Amino acid sequence: MHPRIKDKVKWLSRFPNIIRLEPLPYSEFILTMKHAQFVMTDSGGIQVETSYMGVPCLTLRNETEWPDTVMSGSNYLVNMIDDEDLLHCVDKIMAGEWKDSSFKETDLCKMNAAQNIAMIVKGIVKGIRGGKS
Repeated sequence: MHPRIKDKVKWLSRFPNIIRLEPLPYSEFILTMKHAQFVMTDSGGIQVETSYMGVPCLTLRNETEWPDTVMSGSNYLVNMIDDEDLLHCVDKIMAGEWKDSSFKETDLCKMNAAQNIAMIVKGIVKGIRGGKS
């Protein structure tokens, strides 16, 4: 749990089966998310990562920079003022009634970032060397 959200969701301590974690190293965090029943977050990046993993995501915000995740059903924006909205979502997930994610690669989110970065770096290096690879 990121420190900035911790105070906003103190009421979660009423639920012993919801595990609240301190920040984790990235590789541990990804593995933990992959095996979670669901994730609650206020992070934009996590909305996308959970969507690709097929893990339900409850985003504790009123808006998102990733509307595709919401339209696909993998992510739901939870009104932080309405605890009942969040509890309703958690109940649906735990009962196995949450919509399966249909999140796929879109024009807004391409999965070939590493290849694109490598091509850009190769072009820069080629330019520095005067056209030699």
